[in-house]
Amino acid sequence: MTPGDLARAAARTLEERGFQQGDFGFCDGPVCILGALTMAFGGRFPRDVPCGDRCEWDEVRSGLEHVMKVKNIVDWNDKPGRTLADCVEALERAAKYLDARQ
Repeated sequence: MTPGDLARAAARTLEERGFQQGDFGFCDGPVCILGALTMAFGGRFPRDVPCGDRCEWDEVRSGLEHVMKVKNIVDWNDKPGRTLADCVEALERAAKYLDARQ
């Protein structure tokens, strides 16, 4: 999968499972934006991603931070009033940005 594909997979995960704040949210329930990205990487936390895939993880995170114009995805996710639609839209914009960089 390309970095853009991974961002789109995270968006689909949010749409399928729902959005939450304050917790990653694994198992079968809703997830935060970082939890959705983690699931796109096979459920591996950033620190657990093998070195070969870590560059991809960093590229997706960097692309998302770029389009969101933030340095901390978790704080952005947990901002009061944030919605599922906000997260999906940010991931879709990140996917387009990452595709254009390929």
